Amino acid sequence: MAHDGQPGERFQDWIECYEYSYDQCDEDYTKHSEFYDCYWYGEQCEDDYWYTCHWELEEGDCDVLEGNTSEFNAGFVEGYESGYMDAMIDHVPQPRDNDMSEFHMEMVIQSFENWVQEQEQRQGRFHCGHDIRLDFPFDDSEYMALWAAHDCADWDLYLTVVADGKTGDNALAYTGAEPSERRGCYETVWFEDVGACEFYLPHGGDNFGMLFAGGFHAVWHEYEWEYNPGWESWFGDW
Repeated sequence: MAHDGQPGERFQDWIECYEYSYDQCDEDYTKHSEFYDCYWYGEQCEDDYWYTCHWELEEGDCDVLEGNTSEFNAGFVEGYESGYMDAMIDHVPQPRDNDMSEFHMEMVIQSFENWVQEQEQRQGRFHCGHDIRLDFPFDDSEYMALWAAHDCADWDLYLTVVADGKTGDNALAYTGAEPSERRGCYETVWFEDVGACEFYLPHGGDNFGMLFAGGFHAVWHEYEWEYNPGWESWFGDW
């Protein structure tokens, strides 16, 4: 099989169906699961370069791979990824200046809050689920965001965000949820200078986002579900 970044006929049919319906799009569930993992995570892909071509390169950039040797294509993709990482490392902006005006800060935060609510949750394999990801909300890499949402009607989500002190100093704002009453924000006992905040995302609530200045930061998270059907019996409390 040629590895040129292009989907096979069956995978292409699955992509068109899935992007329209976000539903199972192959009668063979094992094959659907395989395509799903390739589409979102770059795992189990029939073509070694499809994920890179689809998500990381500009449209049409992978046309150069078609009809070439596997050695050429491997070198092309390796060179692209190496150059991309070099550019990211060399050009990541520094944290915002301390003399940033309050007006500028308010504009950034307001734009971020709008961005958080405009994002859509990626659909999973089940009837409900969650989506937690790191992203860059603006047209540069100066600001990074942790974004989260869930669509489970009878469950609430507790999301714990963990980061070191330097990352915490660069946290500018959060929106869509509040620190939980049961834990809130606290210093961890696992490592020195590492803090955590647990946020409460109730069912039917807004999307959640946390904004960081200074480019990319390593942020770790964990989550916990709590059953909360929120319905009342017609027969009262019994």
